[in-house]
Amino acid sequence: MPNSTNRIILIVICIFSCYQCIAFQDRKLIDQEGGHKFGKNAVSIHWLGFHKYLEEQNLIEKQLQTQEIRIDKKSSIVMEIILEEKKVIYPSSSLHGLNFLATVFSGSLIPYYTKTNHNLIIRFRNESGVFYQSVQELTLHQWRGILLIPATPFFWPSTVFQKNISQALEEGLKANE
Repeated sequence: MPNSTNRIILIVICIFSCYQCIAFQDRKLIDQEGGHKFGKNAVSIHWLGFHKYLEEQNLIEKQLQTQEIRIDKKSSIVMEIILEEKKVIYPSSSLHGLNFLATVFSGSLIPYYTKTNHNLIIRFRNESGVFYQSVQELTLHQWRGILLIPATPFFWPSTVFQKNISQALEEGLKANE
């Protein structure tokens, strides 16, 4: 009986340690069109793709207030903020699968690597069409494993993702100043 209890404890420890995760950001500007300055005009904001990212949406709203962008739902200038989640394609899916198995069988001593890809699109339009657009690719590289526990408070994925979005918004609005 003690053997089965030890096995259960070991399995729980392995599962728990797989949730210890750190992340690093990677951001690059893919496309930027236009350069029309909308100045300090009021804008109406349309959110797309933020249904799972309400904290990030609130963060962006606060950041827009600090950038002195006035929000008016009746404004003729519409600012679209779009967050697209992209499918991740690993260079070698079999190697990625082996990494997962190595993580499980090593008790997560070998970290498991995953990544997430998003596009953040900032678009300004009025009655005559789109006059500014910025598209940035946001990649979050994540490692999970027991040896990463000491770094977890400094590189927690949601915090790094929020920082990545915040910097992408700042960079996307910079060209429109």
